Amino acid sequence: MSKDTSALSKIPDANRELRAARSALISPIRSRAPSSIIEAIRRLSALVRPNWVSFCGATASLVCAAIATLTVPLLLRQLLDAAERPAVRVIEGLAAALLATLCVRAVLTFVGEVTVALVCERIVADLRRRVFQHLHRLEWSFHLNHSSGELLAILGAEISTIKTALGELLTSSVTQLITLVGSAALLIGLNARLGALTLITWPIAAGMGHLFATKAQRAGGHLQRANAAASDIVEESLSGVLTVKSFNGADCEFDRYRSAVDQLFSASLRLRRLTLGLNATSELIFGSAAILLFWWGGLELNAARITPGVLIAAFYYSAFVGSAAGKLLQNYGCLRAAAESTGIVFATLNVEPTIVDRKHPTRPRQSSGEMELRNVSYAYTENVYALAEVSLSLASRSLVAIVGRSGSGKSTLVSLMSRLIDPSHGSIHLDGVDLRDIALESLRQHVVLVPQNPTIWSGTVHDNIVYGARVSSDAEVRAAARAASAHELILAMPDAYDTQIGSGARRLSRGEQQRIALARALVRDPGILVLDEATASLDSISEAAIFEVLERERCARTIVLVTHNIARISTAELIIVLDAGVIRETGTHQELIERGCYYRALVEAGAGGADPLIRESARLVS
Repeated sequence: MSKDTSALSKIPDANRELRAARSALISPIRSRAPSSIIEAIRRLSALVRPNWVSFCGATASLVCAAIATLTVPLLLRQLLDAAERPAVRVIEGLAAALLATLCVRAVLTFVGEVTVALVCERIVADLRRRVFQHLHRLEWSFHLNHSSGELLAILGAEISTIKTALGELLTSSVTQLITLVGSAALLIGLNARLGALTLITWPIAAGMGHLFATKAQRAGGHLQRANAAASDIVEESLSGVLTVKSFNGADCEFDRYRSAVDQLFSASLRLRRLTLGLNATSELIFGSAAILLFWWGGLELNAARITPGVLIAAFYYSAFVGSAAGKLLQNYGCLRAAAESTGIVFATLNVEPTIVDRKHPTRPRQSSGEMELRNVSYAYTENVYALAEVSLSLASRSLVAIVGRSGSGKSTLVSLMSRLIDPSHGSIHLDGVDLRDIALESLRQHVVLVPQNPTIWSGTVHDNIVYGARVSSDAEVRAAARAASAHELILAMPDAYDTQIGSGARRLSRGEQQRIALARALVRDPGILVLDEATASLDSISEAAIFEVLERERCARTIVLVTHNIARISTAELIIVLDAGVIRETGTHQELIERGCYYRALVEAGAGGADPLIRESARLVS
């Protein structure tokens, strides 16, 4: 039999090719995100459209506030010029008009900005809900190819950037544009020469603003990527804190995080420098214009060609021009940064899910548990297949075991059975119906997958068991827990089924978590129960408890078991041996041992850990 064992060692390992194929699929969203400002404005406008009435009301308030602001220097001019000719009633009237204008401006600004804030918050809340819902509609392979840190950055930092851009775009851009144009026009109307001195700075400011904004956009992209990388490290480190402590990896994790934070710091500092540089440059340019205006205005006043009121009004309008232009330059930089964020968010929303319901899908109420795979192949890329030409028939209420080396395609096969992915070729049928013709909601009730590391949510034990299921009574929940050998351990908890489980269920052992996950699957009463290495990380006692559950449940449903523990599958009605994406053998334990090929080589390779019955079977046949 040593010959067969040596043959097993020569079976080609598909892991390297599959890893390369999977990595070829990874196409970061950022690389697909357009960064055109025009496209960003179009998309931001589309976000505003459902709130068009509120937006128009806010815009009207802010435009009126801007017009009120433009009247202030004119009133000041008349007030100062009237002071040269004593007329108490005129002065009092102008002062009252000025006070009334400022009050009206304050009220209009408050109403407009509060409405804009409401619109922005509503848009951002809706956008976050859309993105979150869309991420859960996307197939499993999408989440394999994008880190959780990247997706968290989209929901957090990227949408926050859009929120800032929306606020600036809606709150200040319109009003600042009106203030800029109106102030320039009124300044020229007061005195053409003074107006010309102010306007000559516009081309310089515009050129500097474009330069800084372009650099700020690139710096903003670096900042978002650095933030996502740091978030990834935090998530990995804290979720794997037990491994960190077990291997004295705290210093290593700190070095990783320190390096990521250093990059985040550098990116943030660079963006901050660019922003402050733009502000300082704007102040210098428009401050110089104000000095020129005062110099020229002083000469004009000395020559009695203008009045003091005209000079003060001109100064105010010059200040308005500088402030409005500076704000518009900042908004331009903000919009450039938002262009990339908008592209990333909408590139995510534009990813079309491939695992979707067909038109008018069937919704079977029950399933007998019969499944047939007809010439099923699944390829990560055109030439690299994880599975090739797989044909199988799973009988109702049978125990089916899938074995094979790591990377042989076992997890891919059960993912296809659960329709987490669709085959590249061939079809899979449940009770004679193509899985693609069954509504996903219904399919998830009839084919349930229990992974190796199930997720236990924060909340009560009861909530975890009924998670995602159709309405289940307390009796059904308790029956499912009993079937999963979880009822007694739940009753031993402080509040039984109402016991709150902390985030990550760290207070539960792996075996307890797995039994609660199994109860979650059984409460749906599925026709097919799929366990993908569900006992791989359990101790022998917990593993034995799970297999006792499976022995009881095999008469009620079809059970598909992926395992490396061959000692536990000797009673399976069908054992499927996979290697490099191909079915090498199928049969019962005794049939495969007598055949003396791949399965027997797997048995003998792990004979040291096999039970006496397995070892004796292999010895007698040889």
